[in-house]
Amino acid sequence: MNNTFITKMPNHIGAFLKASKCLSDLDINITRVSYNKSVDSHLLFIDVEGSPENLEKATHELMSIGYIQHDLDHRDVVLLEFKLKDIPGAVTPILELISDFNFNITYISSQQTDKEIQFFKMGLVVENQENINTFIKKASELCSIKVINSDYANKIYDNSFFYNNFVNQIS
Repeated sequence: MNNTFITKMPNHIGAFLKASKCLSDLDINITRVSYNKSVDSHLLFIDVEGSPENLEKATHELMSIGYIQHDLDHRDVVLLEFKLKDIPGAVTPILELISDFNFNITYISSQQTDKEIQFFKMGLVVENQENINTFIKKASELCSIKVINSDYANKIYDNSFFYNNFVNQIS
């Protein structure tokens, strides 16, 4: 199973080493890391692969050492994945919507999977829970969207979003 941990690490020697040991001790493989000191000197995105049980244990361990927090300075970073047609300008309406909601993008990753579809992962800084729920509804009208780290923030998103996401996956 794949997961993305959004961590807030102290800016000192060995901080990432501590997280790496925590994950490797639980037989969790780090598949990708993203860090941008100019955006946030403490925010680190860690993509991992492991069993659901070990991922749950890792979440608790990373929380216990302060690397995963429920509230990042009264903000949440919500990691979303947008499934877009692989055509010029496909991401533009999503970026315009993000701008309309005044969300800051802290993380972005895109990779072409085939000639028809492209998946964009974006980490958005959210200060108001109602705003992200409204954003998700509007974005799902533009493309298929998945909340990747909803468990991280322990937030309850509007059930209609999850229902629509489920329907999109089975159709």
